[in-house]
Amino acid sequence: MQMLLGSMPSLPRTVPRTIPRTFLTHRRSPPSPPSHPHLCPTLRRASSTTPLTTTRNIAMPSNIWDTHTHITDPMRFPLPASTNAKYHPHAALLSSLKSHLQTHEISNVVLVQPSTYGADNRCLLWGLRQLNDASNRDGVGKAARARGVVVIDPRRPPDRDELRDWHALGVRGVRVNLKSVDRAVASEAEAQELRQEIREVLRLVEPFGEMWNLQVYADQATLGHLKPLVSECDGLVGQGTRLVIDHMAGVVREGEMGVLEELVAREGCFVKLSAPYRLVGGSSKDYGELEGTVRRLLGVRGGRGVVWASDWPHTRFEGVVDGEDVRIWRRRLEEWCEGDQELIWRVFGGNAEALYGP
Repeated sequence: MQMLLGSMPSLPRTVPRTIPRTFLTHRRSPPSPPSHPHLCPTLRRASSTTPLTTTRNIAMPSNIWDTHTHITDPMRFPLPASTNAKYHPHAALLSSLKSHLQTHEISNVVLVQPSTYGADNRCLLWGLRQLNDASNRDGVGKAARARGVVVIDPRRPPDRDELRDWHALGVRGVRVNLKSVDRAVASEAEAQELRQEIREVLRLVEPFGEMWNLQVYADQATLGHLKPLVSECDGLVGQGTRLVIDHMAGVVREGEMGVLEELVAREGCFVKLSAPYRLVGGSSKDYGELEGTVRRLLGVRGGRGVVWASDWPHTRFEGVVDGEDVRIWRRRLEEWCEGDQELIWRVFGGNAEALYGP
């Protein structure tokens, strides 16, 4: 949250100036799993005691969500001269994202602002416009719905009209990325500073209530400092905003899962089952070492606090992780759901529908 916000052209405003009160008080529940006409056996399930090559058919939801992807287009949207990001990304073009969606039969997608663009959200907003505009769809890898999660610099915030424009384009959350910029919280004073920054961002998006989420990429130690925000009252800072935790908070072993499990156990808190290679230090082509942690998270609130994501284009792991890793991770999650079709629907569709769908 350290970079200047790029200027945006004026866009049609389809969001009312006053958000209906019901949006601030009504809490959406994940939809019920679809009946068989809406399911397709596109993936196969492996027994937890056999190699992944031994498979049997199961029904996978056809209307699935990939809740964490990035696009980077340096030619169209040059990277800022200076950010706090610790890496220089490869180009990840919208056309390549469409191919990813088509290859893995993904219906809905969430674009997440990468740290390399700081708080300049223009590339993400352009991507949402292209994906959600029917006139721009070429039929290849098109998303039924595209949603976005932006970064906001509280020192240079967008005004209310600009936020309404973003909402109309499909923005449904704001991200606080501490991990990618190596921001540590080493003292209570630093923790108070971080919580105050988040409160300022949440006040900006308060008119959208639970339609917007706060997405945090941080380790468990840092998440522990955010617990007061969750416990102050219903939702974050009392406005019903949901908390979404990126990449399992880096937890590998089930026995290490203290703060993460405590947060996910609370109504309105979610964790992304994503980027397993970041947790194990590369592509394992198996990811069995994460089984205990994932099964534990699947059991919290009956699986109502988890969502799947591919983490495409696998920044910092380009050339190491590929589409096969995406398929393996999906199959592993199916396997650990143990054939529970309702749980599979929650992981791959229902929970995300509640978070990003409207």
